[in-house]
Amino acid sequence: MPPSQFRVLLVEDDEGKLKAIKEFVETTYNEAQVTLARSYSSAMNSLDHGVFSLALLDMSLPTYDLAKDREGGEPQGFGGRDLLRTLEAEYSDTKAIVLTQYKNFADPLAENTKSFAQLAEELQVEFGEQFLGMISYSGKLGRWKSELRSLIDQEFPNENPNN
Repeated sequence: MPPSQFRVLLVEDDEGKLKAIKEFVETTYNEAQVTLARSYSSAMNSLDHGVFSLALLDMSLPTYDLAKDREGGEPQGFGGRDLLRTLEAEYSDTKAIVLTQYKNFADPLAENTKSFAQLAEELQVEFGEQFLGMISYSGKLGRWKSELRSLIDQEFPNENPNN
């Protein structure tokens, strides 16, 4: 795949996190074309209208984009998992990485809480090779950058001009 075709869908509703990840991807992968989505529905719209090499997903997403006159719908604690299921069913060529700020995840169906490690393992089992990994994002610590770069470089070794 030529570098000019490295298209990334970034799905994130937190503006600061979105800007940091977008800037990192664009500066590390010069030819990356980053499309932004701030909710489950806008991610679905982007997927319906484009082909993506990689989806960078938040785990907790609103149903639809925030607007001045509405709240953005119900927050979906596992909106990222729902998007992964859609990718698996309809966009199997798009790889995915989850970046989340949470350490624990309340599972309303199981009435319990999952740890970061438990959820990462479940996602790996459920989505296999399409799921590249889950990264703990912190605006204060830059470790997420090296983890993200490592996962992308493993899957897309020709996209980073510094390799």
